[in-house]
Amino acid sequence: MNRDHTKIIIAEALIRLVQEKPLDKITISEIISACNTSRRTFYYHFADKQDLVCWIFDWEVATHVGLQDVIIDKAGQRKYFVDALRNHLYRNRVFYVNAIRSAAGNKLRKHIFEFIYKYREQQILRILGDRVLEPTGLKFLTSYFTHAIVGNTFEWAEEGMMYPPNQLDGGYRDVTTRCMSFILDEYAGMRD
Repeated sequence: MNRDHTKIIIAEALIRLVQEKPLDKITISEIISACNTSRRTFYYHFADKQDLVCWIFDWEVATHVGLQDVIIDKAGQRKYFVDALRNHLYRNRVFYVNAIRSAAGNKLRKHIFEFIYKYREQQILRILGDRVLEPTGLKFLTSYFTHAIVGNTFEWAEEGMMYPPNQLDGGYRDVTTRCMSFILDEYAGMRD
């Protein structure tokens, strides 16, 4: 059995178990029993349950979301990355609400922050075009706008994702991009 296949089997076992009880109450013994593997195999692939939760996020995003700014879904509709990510979390809300509310939540929050940070940095660089921004300015703006998205998303998740993500932004979906563009217009310099 290849490495990814084993990880997927373990991940699917945890996803099934979370449908039945809180993540914090699920033990490694229960996970390995649910997927008929050994403790040694689990720890070969994952450092702990929190590591498994973060791997599930990465695996699902790579499989179902993608990293492009604009994604064309199966119905041919344009979706933005953050929208696609939030829709994925919402479709799998039992797992993600549970994970975010658990002890694994802080590690998952940091993990998702790092994930979105890379995307947001590329977005800022695209908006910059031929203009330049000091590295400290780029880092600040990337962090600032990443915190806005992650904080807003986690607040919604901690409250149980009680409404679909298209209601999350209150009709202000493009506010982040417009704010980034405005700030970059004000502070970015032209290249020589």
